[in-house]
Amino acid sequence: MLYPINDRSHFYILCLLIGIGTLILSCEEQTTTPTPSTMQDQEVIDDIPIVSGGTDSLPTDDNCNGIDDDQDGSIDEEILCLCIEAPTCYGAPLDTLGVGVCKEGLPTCDSAGEIWRGCEGWVGPTEEVCDLVDNDCDGSVDENFESCEIAPCQDETRPCLTEEIDIEGDCVTIECPADAPYPVACEIEFQGEDARGCVANTLGESVIFLKEGNDCGIGSVRGSLTCSTAPGSGLNAETCPMNKMIAFYPETGDQCPVDD
Repeated sequence: MLYPINDRSHFYILCLLIGIGTLILSCEEQTTTPTPSTMQDQEVIDDIPIVSGGTDSLPTDDNCNGIDDDQDGSIDEEILCLCIEAPTCYGAPLDTLGVGVCKEGLPTCDSAGEIWRGCEGWVGPTEEVCDLVDNDCDGSVDENFESCEIAPCQDETRPCLTEEIDIEGDCVTIECPADAPYPVACEIEFQGEDARGCVANTLGESVIFLKEGNDCGIGSVRGSLTCSTAPGSGLNAETCPMNKMIAFYPETGDQCPVDD
């Protein structure tokens, strides 16, 4: 059965179509246009700082595990933690722990030994310097420098010991001990009258040869010899001064003077 369409019917149909269209447009806007809050959250995620040289994981809340989870340079701060929850602690990215100089530390606790107060002794990555050490804990040593050399006796990695020299006679040999086998410096006083002196040593060898003038057995030798766990630059007028006007520093004893 058909019903006549009058002006009022047209009006109702038009309103219905307009309502459906408005609903469709509203849904499309919701699915294609991010809200301001959504855009703001995305910007915050994109701006999260990743510690240089560290892991690619995103920061999380600290959770009493002795690790700098939120990557802000502090360990388990602003939360109450028990010391027994983390027997060790480390404040840098975990992929640097145990690499180069980086090492974990121990927690410090309150007077009762129960509440976490901080972390002592941990060492994290720092800027690489020319010192034969992996400072930035990336597995490479002094990678930013063409050449690095530390003089012997300058730090605990190259300790030295000094032996006193007091020997009657001439044409004598002295040997550095096995725990510091490399001669790196000396001060020599020949007691004879000859103006010539000779200190012979092959770089990397533990024995030095001392001779005054061209004859053997006519004098005595005083002074000191410094030995190191690492080779130096060799014995010369700078590293091994002597009390003679004419000084020789050859590699072997047979290169010392033999003629008047």
